[in-house]
Amino acid sequence: MAVVRLVQPVKAQVPSTAEIDAHVGARLRSRRLLLNRSQESLAQMIGVSVRRFERYETGVATMPASQLWALAQALGAPLGYFYEGLEEGRAVASQAASTDPEPRPSKK
Repeated sequence: MAVVRLVQPVKAQVPSTAEIDAHVGARLRSRRLLLNRSQESLAQMIGVSVRRFERYETGVATMPASQLWALAQALGAPLGYFYEGLEEGRAVASQAASTDPEPRPSKK
């Protein structure tokens, strides 16, 4: 008689919503800075405040798919660009959280 062993499947480690938001935001910020685009211009293009845009870049707020699509078009990147590296770890998000914020113009 053969012995059958039941093996529990290994669950893939799925990133949390917060981790995905942080990763996508970090990739957005990286691409924006690479292309020397301002938060103000991109926020205006998708119809949100600069504060809301900052929240997208830091991963504090979840960006609607329609806005991510519009940003991908404006930044010349495929949608998949924002998710690249997500399955390889969470280094991009933690790296983005440790960088200094973008300098703000002084108010007079």
